[in-house]
Amino acid sequence: MVKVESNEVERRLIASLSISRDRVRFDANLDQHHHYVCVRCGLTKDFKSEGLNALRIPEAVKEFGSIITTHIEVRGICDSCAEQQADNSVPKNPKEP
Repeated sequence: MVKVESNEVERRLIASLSISRDRVRFDANLDQHHHYVCVRCGLTKDFKSEGLNALRIPEAVKEFGSIITTHIEVRGICDSCAEQQADNSVPKNPKEP
């Protein structure tokens, strides 16, 4: 890994591999599951998917070493953040005289 400046992430030249460099997320759920992560507020929700569990790992990945487990992280904007964005983009009605 290479240390990079956050503006490179903001300019979308690279993707971050974690939510924040300042915190580590621990997960008490040891069952096979995946995560939905809001890229704005960091909300993280567990979800299960037999379809994702059944994905084949490419042979090229297996060349790196043994695979113990897999985990899919889905990133998006949660409903709460989307509502806030929509509220901020709607022009406010001017006060009537």
